Amino acid sequence: QALFDSGDYERSNAQGLSLNTSFEYKPNFLKGLTAKVQFGKFNRSSDSKQYFPSYTVYNFIRSGQNGLLYTNTPTTSPRSTIANSNRIAQGTGFSKSYQLIGSLAYAKKIKKHDFDVLILGEQTESSGDSYLTYRDGQQIPDVDQFFAFNAATTTIQLDGAREAGKRSYLGRFNYSYNDRYILEAVARYDGSANFPPSSRWGLFPSVGLGWRVSEEPFFKEHVKFVNSLKIRANVGLVGDDRVQSYQYLARFTQTTGMLFGSSVTNGLDPNIYPNPNISWEKAFTQNYGVDATFLNSKLTFAMDIWHRRTYDGFDNYSVVGLPFTVGIASGLRNYGIQNNWGSEFSVGYRGNINKNWGFSLDAIAGTNGNQLIESYYSLSRLGLVTEYADVPIGKSSNTYTSSNYGYLTKGILRTQADVDAVLLKNPNYKIGGAKPQVGFMDYQDTNNDGVIDDKDITVMFGNVATKVSFGFTVGFSYKTLRLSTNASLALGGKKFVDAEARKVPTTNQSAPSFWNDHWTPENPNAKYPRADAPLARENSDFWAVSGTIARINNMVLSYSLPKIISEKYKIPEFRAYVTGTNLFNLYNPYDYKDPNTNNFASYPTLRTISLGLNISL
Repeated sequence: QALFDSGDYERSNAQGLSLNTSFEYKPNFLKGLTAKVQFGKFNRSSDSKQYFPSYTVYNFIRSGQNGLLYTNTPTTSPRSTIANSNRIAQGTGFSKSYQLIGSLAYAKKIKKHDFDVLILGEQTESSGDSYLTYRDGQQIPDVDQFFAFNAATTTIQLDGAREAGKRSYLGRFNYSYNDRYILEAVARYDGSANFPPSSRWGLFPSVGLGWRVSEEPFFKEHVKFVNSLKIRANVGLVGDDRVQSYQYLARFTQTTGMLFGSSVTNGLDPNIYPNPNISWEKAFTQNYGVDATFLNSKLTFAMDIWHRRTYDGFDNYSVVGLPFTVGIASGLRNYGIQNNWGSEFSVGYRGNINKNWGFSLDAIAGTNGNQLIESYYSLSRLGLVTEYADVPIGKSSNTYTSSNYGYLTKGILRTQADVDAVLLKNPNYKIGGAKPQVGFMDYQDTNNDGVIDDKDITVMFGNVATKVSFGFTVGFSYKTLRLSTNASLALGGKKFVDAEARKVPTTNQSAPSFWNDHWTPENPNAKYPRADAPLARENSDFWAVSGTIARINNMVLSYSLPKIISEKYKIPEFRAYVTGTNLFNLYNPYDYKDPNTNNFASYPTLRTISLGLNISL
């Protein structure tokens, strides 16, 4: 209450302006030619103010076993001051960006030959800046203005100007013969201001081929139940410039310089070891697929198999190339190589029960895998228990990931007889440095040295990644009333109880309610070990749960005016709807949190119900 009464607040305001415009020209002298210019601009400005005054609280004697209960008796020092930063701050910032696209397109059909050509140029630029000014030490109480604070403490913090830009040229050629054999060739020539002029530009071509098998005479004659069948293949090279700007330039931070006699000079601190050769990260992609429809196009099927080989990947050179004495980070280098692959399948069906009732069902499933081929790593990680996680070259992150390293458990020592049996085999046996006691969790001594410590940490499972992921969209309609539901299902793999939830409860540390079922003399068959058991909060296969998750992501119920009414009252569109997101879990392996939250202490993912109305006149 004292904090609220002090007038403490933090406020921010922002406003933006967005502009989108386009111009299109189709000359009469050349049919099929289209010239188009598109321009978009976005400006945003913001300001903020924070007022954090100090305030006074009253102190009362505490009671209770843990000293957490307040009495009505004041202490010998009944009042104390909470600093609460004792600061006023005000800041402002702005950002702006634009995108300019110009294109020429030409399409032509000559008998059975269809082709179109596109030439496009694009340029984008963005910039921004912000600063914050603050003063400490309030001198005039209850006044939230700068003059009420100590002027000698005025400090200005500059966030630093930001700017970025990219220019691209694109050419595309599409050709089809008799709507049966299809070719698409695309070439992009991109330049990014994130890279130095000598390596700023990259050429990224791709080629796609398609064959509409269902248009072949032999197929139409002999395969009646398939309405359409298309086989396609695409290979190409793509580039990525997702790095911080100016990694190729030396950058400095103002700091304290040298000491000359009793005088300290100003100085500059280098904060990056530049890489003058940084350039585009590249990936060679392959995608092969089949599209088909059946039963008068009510049933659809699609299959894709893909592979992506990333090379010249952005990698951190600091871990291997710079000694610790340098004291600065290195700009990223083009070094990493990684393979990713997977498959995706989708099936859909749309039908009508009668003239009023209809339904639809779409399902999609996918699998994926990966392998790191080349990456920088620190030699100091070799030989450690977690070497394959720290140096995962040639390994799959589906297995060699940090969450899959832990202790292998043997079970809870529930009785003194269990403890005696362990000590009979090894009187010097220790668990986390402590002699075994009833209620402790026991672990496998993987290195057979007679004690349980961090040298026994190992890979726990062969694969912790989801085996197959599914997505479902189910829809029902009755006249103009529609219901659509989206659900997801992940099968297989392993999840782990997070580190926050594994923390044992204390007088000032809350914990999930599952810790109520921990071992005590009165509850020897508890699910969980003693709360004070050594290594109990460390990652182990004991904390592994199923990786299967099923949930309803969202639902939309909508109603539109019947066509006869909308035409009568000349209302082109009238649609009312209610939408729900993050609705509920059908299967949640965690009994203490939503699977979408990071850990026990995270704010839960909100369920949202919204109402909407679309009307056009």
